[in-house]
Amino acid sequence: MKKIWKILLLTIAGLLTVFFAIKISYFFAETYFFDKIFYYKSIDHGYWVPGKELLLDSFGERSLDLIQLDENFQIIQDGNQSFKLDDDETYTIALIGDSYIWGQGLRFEDTVSQILEKQLNEHRKTEVLSLGYSGDSILDYLMRYEKTKQTYSVDLYLFMLVGNDLLLTDGNRNQYNDHQIMQFCQKSFPELKPVYDLSNDENKTKSIGQSTDMKENWLERFDQSWNSVLNLCVLDQSLSQLPQKNAIYVVSSYEHSDPSQPQWEIYKNYLKKHEKTTIYLTDAKKMEEYAPFWKSPDKYYPVSDQDSHPSKLIHNMTAKLIFQEISLDPYWKFNQGD
Repeated sequence: MKKIWKILLLTIAGLLTVFFAIKISYFFAETYFFDKIFYYKSIDHGYWVPGKELLLDSFGERSLDLIQLDENFQIIQDGNQSFKLDDDETYTIALIGDSYIWGQGLRFEDTVSQILEKQLNEHRKTEVLSLGYSGDSILDYLMRYEKTKQTYSVDLYLFMLVGNDLLLTDGNRNQYNDHQIMQFCQKSFPELKPVYDLSNDENKTKSIGQSTDMKENWLERFDQSWNSVLNLCVLDQSLSQLPQKNAIYVVSSYEHSDPSQPQWEIYKNYLKKHEKTTIYLTDAKKMEEYAPFWKSPDKYYPVSDQDSHPSKLIHNMTAKLIFQEISLDPYWKFNQGD
């Protein structure tokens, strides 16, 4: 009997050793060899891997809320009533944005939606819907908000704002043309054409970071979008229809006051015009735990040398900023059950 227990204990010890060895190896691979092992090679890190036939459901839990929203919205359109998420005691948040919310370069568990949901659930039962998709523009945010509003009962909307929100999504031209905002702006400026981002096919075949020509092309379109009165019209009209009372707008750049980033001053002026509640990544300068970041933000902000998307540290920082705003300000009614 003792011999059996000894063998069992040795087996368990061996399995634990292998488990921790794998975890440690994975950590070192992500930390020191990310670009060689994971960058545009890992579906688990939110990449549309070139050469693979991927659908939205290929990403598992990461894309589940987006898929469920589309399916439930269709049921609503067919004449059924709106859905309740869990129960009336659950505080429901819809987090809308682009690749920042999608979490490109990170495991889904390390993204702002999942970190925030975990933090809030320690105080109250909370559901955070992750409704961000790579490449989305401000008009995509509005269309997703309109769909969500008709489908779910949401307590709070969070919008993650990035510098390229004015670059319209190439693959969504038909949806844009059917929307009243694009029709209004096109009618206002009939001689102009909207500025679009690189096509989804280009982005999925080769990332901007892997091609100098693509990067230059993208930067040119980026500048054009902020100098286009038509694209600015889309921004202005979209913000006018996005929610005010139950919404927070998060300015994701730590360079939003940098003179070399003039688009942020324009963006912030439109946010003020439409009286949006806004929080800034730079508000985290008050948090002692993030002091090392502010000494060298260029080093800690990106996922890796190749991928300029925000790192796990930034997702943690963003989640904490949002958590503090929601939990400390009674206006958001998060603690009303206390």
